[in-house]
Amino acid sequence: MAAPVRLMHRVCGRPLRAVLGDRRGIAATEFAIIGGVLLTLVLAAYDLGSAVQQSIRLTLAVRAGGQYAVSFPTDATGINAAFTNALPSYLQQTTTSAIGCECVSGGAASSGACDLSATQASCDQCPAGTTERFVHVTASAPFSPFVAPFQFSAITSSSACYVARVQ
Repeated sequence: MAAPVRLMHRVCGRPLRAVLGDRRGIAATEFAIIGGVLLTLVLAAYDLGSAVQQSIRLTLAVRAGGQYAVSFPTDATGINAAFTNALPSYLQQTTTSAIGCECVSGGAASSGACDLSATQASCDQCPAGTTERFVHVTASAPFSPFVAPFQFSAITSSSACYVARVQ
């Protein structure tokens, strides 16, 4: 019985050792494994960079609207126009913005704050005795990743806020 086993080992063992000992194609196999991981990392970095760039552009646009509000705090249309003109065209359709003011007296916000975006009113409606007025310009835009599998729940939108103290 031992002889047939040895014969079988000789017949099957040599080709198996020859196949396992062959080193051709190892580099291609390693590249296929590592390439998939590297491609995933590159696409994730691209999506993260796009999210950061969108956030920066939104912040710059809100800042432009806030700087206009410093000079013209009662002009809600002009504030919104300054904000919209500073936005890139691909963000203009998806961005939502709000302009509001806050009246402060003695360090605490009063209940008489007005909402410029809803009523087109000015911060002049603050109650008597308020010492400071602030105009708030806020905006948010949804973020959609380049590659669908990278839809991380942490990066779904960008938002920015600018608060300007006006006289």
